[in-house]
Amino acid sequence: MEEISNILFQEINWIETFFLTLFCLFMGIFYAVIFSSFFNVNKPKWLFFVVLPGVLILTKILVAKAVFFVFISYFLGIFISFLLGVLYKTIRSYAKKKNKKKPLAQLCYN
Repeated sequence: MEEISNILFQEINWIETFFLTLFCLFMGIFYAVIFSSFFNVNKPKWLFFVVLPGVLILTKILVAKAVFFVFISYFLGIFISFLLGVLYKTIRSYAKKKNKKKPLAQLCYN
């Protein structure tokens, strides 16, 4: 358990933080697609491109050893959001199909 803690909370320099920030920009694409397609959240899509790198840089300034942990949590957040989105979309489509029943009059006369 201590090895995992050492990996997640290691000191990262500013050059590595720069590259992690670029990866956060790319992760913003995935977050924007997941939230707009699965959850129908049409908030400003640029919000993910500002918040994800901003939080990472703010973490580097405030708690330098937690940068890699925040970055890994972004990756886990993508997978969890995707799985919850698929589940939400499936349940919602099933509920819509169930509510589209034929009226009783059409069933009797067909």
